[in-house]
Amino acid sequence: MSKIKEVIIVTGLSGAGKTTALKALQDLQYYTVDNLPLSLIPVFIDLMEKSEIPYDKLALGIDVRERPFLSEINKILKELELRKINYRIFYLTAKVDVIVRRFKEARRIHPLGQVADLKKIIKLEQKYLEPVREKATEVIDTSSFDIHRLSREIAERLNRSASAIYITIISFGFSRGIPENSDLVFNARVLPNPYFVPELKDKTGKDREVKEFLSSKEEVNAFIESTYSYIKFFLESRDSPIWNPVISIGCTGGRHRSVYVAEVIAGMLMEEGYNVSVTHRDLEEL
Repeated sequence: MSKIKEVIIVTGLSGAGKTTALKALQDLQYYTVDNLPLSLIPVFIDLMEKSEIPYDKLALGIDVRERPFLSEINKILKELELRKINYRIFYLTAKVDVIVRRFKEARRIHPLGQVADLKKIIKLEQKYLEPVREKATEVIDTSSFDIHRLSREIAERLNRSASAIYITIISFGFSRGIPENSDLVFNARVLPNPYFVPELKDKTGKDREVKEFLSSKEEVNAFIESTYSYIKFFLESRDSPIWNPVISIGCTGGRHRSVYVAEVIAGMLMEEGYNVSVTHRDLEEL
């Protein structure tokens, strides 16, 4: 039985979004390789099988530069079938005028060479890629897509859901600065501060007494509810550019309020099926 559970081949017209699609698959925990010669795919899979690292999901990019070997696609797919490896072929396409515009905006040279008539060479590329398109399990027209929409489309085609997103939640103290890699920052300094309660001052947001103090406050529960509601909106937004977001929640010192809120929200997200890790950056600071 193969260690590799799935191979996704990403191909299609140059300028249709192959690089973006591979990046999206990488964010979905696929090991990606671009422009791997077709003839080397079986060899590459052998290497992955022998690796001590569990490469169980592969994404391989193929473009028109492989045209001498594109007719061998059936042979390659048969090899995958014999190894009992599931595969899918994503063929990306777009309207010719859209691709021409993208090439002009990016000032790129087409893989088939620099020519005066770009429309003509795109049609030639379509002809070369026809053997692969015939085998495609997914044909995606990206004419109206931006990079974020294409990334979302790839995830949806793979039937990924909340479990595909890896969320990092960081509690911190504003007195020591906001975490530089934050995608969202929430300010819990508006909440009642256990620091000013003598018996709670030396405890943290992970201690039972602090949890009971904060959970009893209506404004704390309202803050958590509204914060969680926005996070869910952000995560479920079709056009959100963030795949593996870092969500930072701060209070003054990073020991009480932010720790408690981070823990509660992390638990709520986990119940929804999200992969969540929690870091309390300033918890051990004095």
